Amino acid sequence: MKILLSNPPFFKNFNRQVRWSAKTSGALHPPVYLAYAAANLKKAGYDVLLVDAVALELTRDEFLERIEKFNPEIIVFETSTPSFLNDSELVDMIKSRIDAKVVFTGSHASALPEDNLRMSKLDFVCIGEYEGTLVELAEHLKNKKTLKNVKGLAYKDRNGEIRINKPRPLIEEIDKLPWPLREQLPTEKYRDTLLTAPFTFIVTARGCPYYCTYCNWPYTMFGHKIRPRGTKDVVDEVEHCIKKHKLKTYKFFDDTFTADRKHVIAICNELIKRGIKTPWICNARVDTLDEETMILMKKAGCYLYKVGVESGNQKILNWIRKGTTIQQIKKFFKTTKKVGMQTFASFMIGYPEETKETIKQTFDLAKEIEPDMVQFVILQPLPGTPLYSWMAEREMLPENIEWDKYLTSEGFVDIVFKHPKFSQEEMRQICSKLWKGYYLRPRYITKRIFMGLKSPREMKKNIHGIKKIFRY
Repeated sequence: MKILLSNPPFFKNFNRQVRWSAKTSGALHPPVYLAYAAANLKKAGYDVLLVDAVALELTRDEFLERIEKFNPEIIVFETSTPSFLNDSELVDMIKSRIDAKVVFTGSHASALPEDNLRMSKLDFVCIGEYEGTLVELAEHLKNKKTLKNVKGLAYKDRNGEIRINKPRPLIEEIDKLPWPLREQLPTEKYRDTLLTAPFTFIVTARGCPYYCTYCNWPYTMFGHKIRPRGTKDVVDEVEHCIKKHKLKTYKFFDDTFTADRKHVIAICNELIKRGIKTPWICNARVDTLDEETMILMKKAGCYLYKVGVESGNQKILNWIRKGTTIQQIKKFFKTTKKVGMQTFASFMIGYPEETKETIKQTFDLAKEIEPDMVQFVILQPLPGTPLYSWMAEREMLPENIEWDKYLTSEGFVDIVFKHPKFSQEEMRQICSKLWKGYYLRPRYITKRIFMGLKSPREMKKNIHGIKKIFRY
């Protein structure tokens, strides 16, 4: 049986496999979870083709030609909230050309399986982690078995009725999965301002123990329990990727790599023991690291933390259930500077409790902690999150929301909700002022010029920052 898995065509540089799917000016990331599923299907004996149509910049027609040439029995799409309508249109085009079953995976499909099946001609939705679900689905289709026993599957029965099967338990032993099928991904096409290409993403654990109200993955895909891989298996994969793909950098792609300090320390010690020098970055939280661990991580090759600061107002941090304090934020950034670790901090505006004063507090905090790079974004309520439910209950979202409205006509993140104090245009203008206000400070410009002169990587970041400013 032939199975094609794809990150289907959409906007150039459109990233589906991130929390807030959108086009980005300086990044295009590998679909690592789709590659996990492809590897698992291949291990099960299926003829697998993995196509990252966005990275390859395939048009719809070129993509459909590849599908027809391979002629698969099953086609798997990784979809997202803003790309859902585009992806559904592609399903219609596929169905008019070949006789294949189409499956949607990802956070949007997992949050709204009935909506997905009702609004498109697709056949199946995999809810949550989908490696095991896809293998069982393929087996049942191949042997013409009833589908009601495939856990984690939603589908239309012969009468057109939508069926939601029992949920699939989360994978406890991630090490039993084969490594992602990177040999079928165009690694040379991926880029990120914070990384030097070629690079890849490596998952050392699944699940996030925190309950931030806006983050969709823990609620829809991977749960809140940390399920770490074994240290040896992680570092074996690192070594393999460095040799096979000639990596210059890589990222540990866990929701929060630093959530389990013992896990972090074990991986760092093993990297040091094996003499692996390739630099890397990770997602971190301000309440998970001490100075000693930062020093060890730096020794093991870590050079940058991506951190969600979110707000400079404590009441807002409490409201979104971030679980951090302003004091912890300040201490964390002070320690990173002492250790010599770079930081990328993300801030959001547009919370229902947001005022001009809380936005000022956020900007003042950004200037005080002074990350090496920042982003200011407007809150996005995504299906499956407590934030989305909260806003829907209070009629802050359109009654019949059009998923493509999550993006601008150019493919960038846009606003879909009504704020009680700010118009959508006011929020866009505020966000633009925050970007420019941070990056155009004389102190910051001087610092970045000196850093850029010392390092090509830092010069690359400077150029990206300039592009961001002009876009806003």
